[in-house]
Amino acid sequence: NYTALLRMASSLGGLWILIGHPREGRAWIEPSIDAASGIPDGIRARALATLSWCVNTVGEPERALHQAEASVSIWRTLDDPLGLAQALILCAVPAYRVPGRHQDAATWLQESIDVLSSLNALEWVPNLLRMAVCELGQLAMRQGDLAQAERFYRAVSEGSAADVASVGESYIYGTMVLFGLADIARTRGDTASALDLYQQGLA
Repeated sequence: NYTALLRMASSLGGLWILIGHPREGRAWIEPSIDAASGIPDGIRARALATLSWCVNTVGEPERALHQAEASVSIWRTLDDPLGLAQALILCAVPAYRVPGRHQDAATWLQESIDVLSSLNALEWVPNLLRMAVCELGQLAMRQGDLAQAERFYRAVSEGSAADVASVGESYIYGTMVLFGLADIARTRGDTASALDLYQQGLA
């Protein structure tokens, strides 16, 4: 039953990434998507997004981007803005690792922020918003714009404080802020601040 398999495998995406087994996720999802026919569009779209996450994590951003774009194309036909926003973020992450796709990454991240901003009632929306802004920080870093990157990370940090959530503790991706600011400090030659921020992120 490919529908049940892909539904289950997609729900395990975060686990595979966070415990360091993206290849296992890929091994379950990729052949099932290729073999499946007639599965609901929402399940296929979510499976493609999860597969993209796994594939990008093992170092194949071009293939991951192709899968994420396929996921976004499906979500655009469905009435599921949260699914679309998540897929847009997963499109952007490999895109800024692919030469010539930086502007696409920025466009997708901004669209995800716009979509998520209309969904404030949903529990995970603030976390996804922070993730999207952090990814804009990553993109700015790759483009060499440290000041812009810092603005994005500081915005996330200040927003977390306003929500009475400690960056690095409120959700697993909160450490992106600390590591991003640490990378900026290290690039600027401020190794003491960088070390302190890395230690905060690992605590």
